[in-house]
Amino acid sequence: MAKTTILRFEKVKHIANVRQAGAHQHRHHLETPNADPALKSKNVTLVGDSNLGKTVQDKLSELTKPPRKNAVLCMDGLLQLSPELYRDKDGNPDNDRLGVFVDNSEAWLREQFGDNLVSAVLHLDEETPHIHFTVVPLDTKPDGRKVLNARDMFDKFELSKFQRSYNANMKKDIPELEPPKHGSKAKHTTVKQFYGQIDAMSDAFEVELAEMRKELYRDAKSTILDKLQPHIEKLFVDFEEKLGNPIPHDMREELMSQYKNNAEGVLGFAFEDSKTAEALEKRMAEKAKELKDNAKMPFKPKRDKNGTLIIESGE
Repeated sequence: MAKTTILRFEKVKHIANVRQAGAHQHRHHLETPNADPALKSKNVTLVGDSNLGKTVQDKLSELTKPPRKNAVLCMDGLLQLSPELYRDKDGNPDNDRLGVFVDNSEAWLREQFGDNLVSAVLHLDEETPHIHFTVVPLDTKPDGRKVLNARDMFDKFELSKFQRSYNANMKKDIPELEPPKHGSKAKHTTVKQFYGQIDAMSDAFEVELAEMRKELYRDAKSTILDKLQPHIEKLFVDFEEKLGNPIPHDMREELMSQYKNNAEGVLGFAFEDSKTAEALEKRMAEKAKELKDNAKMPFKPKRDKNGTLIIESGE
């Protein structure tokens, strides 16, 4: 069995699930599967406190705007070594190795995620020591806006970088570590299967581009409406000054809603009819087609003993 590092992430989109993660991390439940209640006191909180729900909500309060529905509120993660690495050559628990794991892991988490790291708990009440941690994917944009951005901060490329970085960090003090076996290895994939995978990938790419276009529209509409709000408010103030009396609250709310609905309708029409949107959509379609048309076979085709074309990854 490979002696390696283990790093896993899971998206959390609802505050109720955040609380559940906190209950697991801090053993708030009466029973935790695979955990020994007699060893619960040996668990150590490295970052944060025992109220993960409140900690995450406090972090989310830093956002410029409230999270969108179905946004990734945080990433629930796990750090661990292969079980045999926690024991010496005689099979006895190696406390020095455990100390290296804890110190290096905590340092790596703090370096990678900074203030976005809101919780980290060492579990010693299960068979294999490990660290559960929570990261809020808060991203500060160049204009100062603070937004949730799990899509970019935890995409497949970043996840691969995290795997390599954590492994390299631990290997400094545990030289026998092997690289983690993450990512797919397409061995003995037929040419037909290979191009089927390319087609599936490009189809998924087209769907992703369409979603990006929708998100661009939502963000643009939201930004414009935010800038329009003070002007609408000023219209009401000017009208009330001319009228000499304040507009009744119910009427004001109804008129405000009508203004916003009209503005959204105009923005929607403008976006759909704009040359910028047309150019964006055309370019995205061209890129999707280019991905499919220009997909090259990354490995030299060979034939098996039956004469069937295969593609071997060589990994």
